[in-house]
Amino acid sequence: MTQVNGNANLTKTNLYRLGVDQPTTSSYNDIDTARYCRQLLRIAPQRMLANKGALTAFASPDAGAANSLYTFLAQRS
Repeated sequence: MTQVNGNANLTKTNLYRLGVDQPTTSSYNDIDTARYCRQLLRIAPQRMLANKGALTAFASPDAGAANSLYTFLAQRS
């Protein structure tokens, strides 16, 4: 979506990020989606456990799939 001629384009990416209230970046490393996913997999389990009480207090967006927001999110991590 933020490519030019099939190549990543930092200027276009930053314009998009400004439009969706995200911080801009000066590095392709900061916008690497594979790196983002690796980092998310690294930190998500500990963060979810730390917030289990709060996440359990909310209903699941799909009651047929999970009984709370915590179990809903846990299925996706």
